[in-house]
Amino acid sequence: MPKIINKENILNQGLILLKQICAENALTVEIIHTDDKIYDVLIKIRWNRSDALIGVEVLSSGLPRFLLEFAGATKLINTSIYPVLIAPYISPKGAQILKAHKIGYCDLAGNCYVAFKNVLISKTGLANPLPARKEARSLFAPRASRLTRVFLSDPLRGWLLKDLSQELKMSVGYIHSVVTKLLQQDYLMKQGKKLYVKDREGLLSAWASSYHFTINENSEFYFSKSLDEFEKAIEQYCSNLQIRYALTLFSGARYRAPFVRYPRLHAYFDGDIERLAKELDLKPVATGANIVILTPYDEGVFYKSQRIQDRNIVSDIQLYLDLQSAKGRAEEQASALAFQHLHYLFKGRTMGT
Repeated sequence: MPKIINKENILNQGLILLKQICAENALTVEIIHTDDKIYDVLIKIRWNRSDALIGVEVLSSGLPRFLLEFAGATKLINTSIYPVLIAPYISPKGAQILKAHKIGYCDLAGNCYVAFKNVLISKTGLANPLPARKEARSLFAPRASRLTRVFLSDPLRGWLLKDLSQELKMSVGYIHSVVTKLLQQDYLMKQGKKLYVKDREGLLSAWASSYHFTINENSEFYFSKSLDEFEKAIEQYCSNLQIRYALTLFSGARYRAPFVRYPRLHAYFDGDIERLAKELDLKPVATGANIVILTPYDEGVFYKSQRIQDRNIVSDIQLYLDLQSAKGRAEEQASALAFQHLHYLFKGRTMGT
């Protein structure tokens, strides 16, 4: 596919795809003119003895923020013209926004949705043909994800940039850059100078989709005694040396929402693993391990850790991320945890709707 360099290129490719999709559905497309004061192009779609006037608008980005801005603008436009948006890529989230505002779309991947009069065309599920933007890839990078932790841990609170800086011990400049991306994706909203979570479920789901607990370095051992005995041992060891640790996966879930039993213990540990293994008599093994010590990919895994029955457990959000990414029965355990303790994050869009 040719490199996308400007709106005209996007428009031309988009119109070609739209014509092809319409032809597949026994519709014809006729360009009326391209100097409309509101839309980039006006076209007429014909079928049988009927026709409809379509206003085509081009956006160089399909980020939710820009889709919402366009949706707001269409409310002031002649309703006899059906609006169709062309963009490089419209994500499922973006498609949901446009459908809710009765706007059609066609992207350069070939995804298309138009619904007017007695016409309905829906072609979805095609992947983004363009390389992922750096900012999209970095949204849930280790440091950047600390912002998501804060917002989801207290989703009703409004945050000032300076408060976030103090909470996370990070520069205001860096926080502002991440917040800008979250606003563009429509996960956050501003009221005055304060930032609020706008889409709790969408934010958590997007993070979970890009996360896998294997991003953490793991060391596997065999412990000759019971897992309960190991929990007591690592608790006392870390308490004496003032080292951070926190149980996760099934080991943490059994203290929050016991659902599945699992014969391995997983724990984040922020210290010298070789010394830990020596002090607690852990035997390194290639197979048959019953203890897995995780070296955190970022210190954020300890954010809002919980103290339960004299044990340190990761936050429910970190626990959910780890379980959801482990697949299999871990996903069942993640669902049980979400039902009991994270239901407040699974209520869709929570502000500004």
